[in-house]
Amino acid sequence: MIALSVCTARPLTEEAYRDVAPQAGGRHTCMTLIDGSVTCWGSNQEGETTPIEGPFLTVDTGFAHTCGLRNDRTVACWGWNEFGQSTPPADDVFFAISASRTHTCGITIENQIKCWGCGNGGGECTFGIPADEIPAGDYTAVSAGDYHTCGITTGRELRCWGLQGSGRIAAPEGFYTELAVGGSHACAISTDRLVACWGCGDGVNQCGDFDFGQGTPPEGTFVQIEAGGSNTCGLTTEGTIECWGCGDGVVDCGAQDFDQSIPPEGVFTDLSVGLRHACATRESGEIECWGWDIFGQASPPEDLAPSEPIPPDEGTTTSL
Repeated sequence: MIALSVCTARPLTEEAYRDVAPQAGGRHTCMTLIDGSVTCWGSNQEGETTPIEGPFLTVDTGFAHTCGLRNDRTVACWGWNEFGQSTPPADDVFFAISASRTHTCGITIENQIKCWGCGNGGGECTFGIPADEIPAGDYTAVSAGDYHTCGITTGRELRCWGLQGSGRIAAPEGFYTELAVGGSHACAISTDRLVACWGCGDGVNQCGDFDFGQGTPPEGTFVQIEAGGSNTCGLTTEGTIECWGCGDGVVDCGAQDFDQSIPPEGVFTDLSVGLRHACATRESGEIECWGWDIFGQASPPEDLAPSEPIPPDEGTTTSL
C-alpha cells in the first residue's frame, strides 16, 4: 500500500483570515496567495497543479488532486477524480477541508463532517469509507488518511473510522486540539500539548514492512502535527521542527527514504507534510521544502513572495 499524508482540516478563525501556508500533497504542493489566488508546483499528471480561478481562503492537497475553500465557503476541487474525490457537494458550505488519496472530507458550518469520493458513492474502490460510518456528533477538525479518517469533536475527543487493522482507528482517550492522519497511522496533540500516536510504528501494532517508528513521537510540547506517508513531523512550542519515522537518517525504509524526516534548522510558523516531502514557513515568510523532489514538489518557485496571513477581500463571508 502506498501511503499518503494529509493535513488536518482546521477551522479558520472567526475573522476568516486567509491561510497562506503551503500544503504538501502526494507529488505536488499548493498554497493560497495573499490575493486569494492559488499557486502550485510539482507533478501535473492529473491537473492537480492547474488551479481554477479563486479567490480562496485555503487549499488542501491530496495525492493527485487539490481542493480549495472559496471566500463564500463552498468547495472547489481540481485534479484526479476517478473516485469522485474532486467532486464536492454543490449545496454545502464548509469551514474546513481535508484532501487525501481517493476521498476528501470537510466540516460544514453546522459542525458536521461530510466526505466525498471513495466509499461515498464515488466509483468502485477497494477500501471505501461509507458516509454512514462517520460517528455522529459535532466536529471542529477532520483529517483524511489513505483509507481511514479521524476527527476531533466539539468536546475535544477523537473519533476515527474506515479501514481497520494495525490499530489505525484505535484512537486514544483524552482531550485533543490538533490531529493528523497519515497512510496507516495518526497523531494528535493533547490539550497539554503532548503528542500521542497510534497505528503503524507506534511500538504496539504490527505493520510489517510499513513499521518505521512513525507512530513513536519524541518528548516535548508541540503546537502543530503533520502525518506523512510513513513519517511524522511536528512544530514545537519553540517554533522548531522535529520529525520521526522514515527518512530520519536512522530507520532503514529502503526506496521510501528521501530524508523527509530531516527538517531544516530554524524557527518556523507553519508546517505541512506530504507523501515523502514537506514544506514549512519561516518567521520571515519564506517557504522551505525538503524530501522527495523528483517532480519538483519540494522546489518552491524562486519568485514566490514571503507570505503572511491577511484578512480576505472586503465582502467575504466571515461568520462561522
